[in-house]
Amino acid sequence: RCSDLEIIIASDVDNPLLGTEGATRIFGPQKGASPAMVEELESNLASFYDVIEKAFNRRVRHLPGAGAAGGIGAALLIMPNASQRSGFELIAEHLDLENKIKDNDIVLTGEGRLDRQSLFGKVPLGVSGICRKHDTPVVAICGACEQGIESELAPHFDAIEIALSKPMTEKEAFVMATTNVSDAGVRVGQWLKLILR
Repeated sequence: RCSDLEIIIASDVDNPLLGTEGATRIFGPQKGASPAMVEELESNLASFYDVIEKAFNRRVRHLPGAGAAGGIGAALLIMPNASQRSGFELIAEHLDLENKIKDNDIVLTGEGRLDRQSLFGKVPLGVSGICRKHDTPVVAICGACEQGIESELAPHFDAIEIALSKPMTEKEAFVMATTNVSDAGVRVGQWLKLILR
């Protein structure tokens, strides 16, 4: 019944299903999986897709986006007439985002946490790509930024502003998210005023 359907999978990550950049090794620890659990999940996924790929006569585990949503990308890509597109690009086209960005003086984007996953096609990097194309300054506001990846993020943003202005627990940060992001926007505006004087 699916053979006549065109299936477009919109994904914000381009991780494959398996391997060092795959679903279990990248997303497993984030969801609480221990190193031993990650290896077990990886082995089980590989065994499962040995069967699935043979049944459908289609290899998908290596495709970009196959590791999205814990491997749901691969489950959908195995279907006939299925293809994967950047979720950001799909939504950006629908919103005509490039035309809305190109004539601005500055663009603010953000994410809860900027980390290595952010480098795999997430929204802030997509926004940054459009801004760089039009020489529009772009600032990222985030709740946290992973230590050690500043040099990898630096080419994408003119500045990164951490939303938290004081130490707090993760629970407090979630409760105060609106205030924290709003205050971070004010701080960005204040230093822009100083720069543009």
